[in-house]
Amino acid sequence: LGMSRQEIRRKFDEIAEFAEISKFLDTPVKRYSSGMYVRLAFAVAAHLEPDILIVDEVLAVGDSAFQQKCLGKMKDIRAQGRTVIVVSHNMATIASLCQRVIWLNSGLMKMAGPTQEIVHQYLSQGAQHEVSWMPRHPSNAEFEYHSISVLRGDMEEMTDSVPGDVPIEVVFDFSIVKPLSDRRIELHLANEYGELLFTTTSADPDHCRNHAWSIGRHTFTCHIPPDLLAPGLYRISVTHPFGGWDSMHENILAFTVTEQNSVAAIDGRGGKIAPLLNWTRD
Repeated sequence: LGMSRQEIRRKFDEIAEFAEISKFLDTPVKRYSSGMYVRLAFAVAAHLEPDILIVDEVLAVGDSAFQQKCLGKMKDIRAQGRTVIVVSHNMATIASLCQRVIWLNSGLMKMAGPTQEIVHQYLSQGAQHEVSWMPRHPSNAEFEYHSISVLRGDMEEMTDSVPGDVPIEVVFDFSIVKPLSDRRIELHLANEYGELLFTTTSADPDHCRNHAWSIGRHTFTCHIPPDLLAPGLYRISVTHPFGGWDSMHENILAFTVTEQNSVAAIDGRGGKIAPLLNWTRD
């Protein structure tokens, strides 16, 4: 790859250590797993000190620690004034690493520009801000949803966007039609990059894993406090008890938190959440 023997000798140990393959140096590369092969390939490419490093979905393999190490190496290369081009469908990786983004669609450039703007457009394609959901077909099981809705906690009419200082309520309307063992409902909230921000369950108020059910129609409400979520798009996934496991309904609801009355609007601060916390002075 253009490296001299002297460069290879100088960098050999560093490459082997980075790829975490020191124990397999005597094993022919053709017998490496795909993950080991990609680890080694990235390590070699990253230590070539190239002016432009092109990385195509390399973070799809390896454990979390190795992925973080690759991200750190690419940031180091960028900090040295060299260019890193990353090809990926992982928006969290793109958002954390890239300064500019090119959106390719069927081999053609659809958009190009600052990372946050293009990622937002990409994730919003075809997205509908549904603030109410009803199942299309009855489940014919012990547990049956009638509807799940996102409401404003200040009693104002709900649209698909909420100011940052307004509480949000997620209302579950369901029936227990047959005896059901102790279980729970889960709510998963993810941001526009698909990153899971938190999971909350109907058993949390009791500080236990599951809770008892009674036959009949019920309404549960999950309260999301004001001044917590940063401006942006959010998606809700939920579960419900089904047989011996939990059935997941993914991304059934979506809403936007606006900058209106949000602390993030004061100075454009970063972060996945934007809480208004109490400070005291002595």
